[in-house]
Amino acid sequence: MGYFGITKWNFSEVNDKDRLGVFIGESKKDKYLRKFGMRLYDESCINLPRRAKLSWNWSAFLGGVLWLGYRKMYIELIVLSTLVMLPNLIFSDISDTQDTIITALYWLVLGLISNSLYFAKCKREITRIKSLNLSLYDELEVLKQKGGTSVVGIFISVLTLIIDLAIYVIAHLYLI
Repeated sequence: MGYFGITKWNFSEVNDKDRLGVFIGESKKDKYLRKFGMRLYDESCINLPRRAKLSWNWSAFLGGVLWLGYRKMYIELIVLSTLVMLPNLIFSDISDTQDTIITALYWLVLGLISNSLYFAKCKREITRIKSLNLSLYDELEVLKQKGGTSVVGIFISVLTLIIDLAIYVIAHLYLI
């Protein structure tokens, strides 16, 4: 097996689709390329599309912000965990039913848009790393390091949830 799982190309033939595969990780590469709407073995598809097609992600739906941390999407994690908490902070008279509906919508939307968010992050990171003008070997090494998954990210997600809960409790006890 070649470097970074790239077996059918030599280093002079690596394209953005290959970079995306290195960034995602070999074990999930084919799954995510399909979810992004890319053909796996189409040699004419060497550039990344402008955006990913809308697709469902069960892991994001069931795992919520834990999935975001696992996929190293820390900015998205903070933004989305803050957005789900805002209605409870802004409107002090939200009923349990309304809170349940808001939370269910949050989970549904996350399951629906997570692949698009992940593709945007992948594309952003690939573009940023390519602009560093590293050797191709170093570029692929950085892509592999910055991409993939992170168990530490799950702990960051849990920490974010604890902070959100603390803010919620403090706001309801002392401010609202």
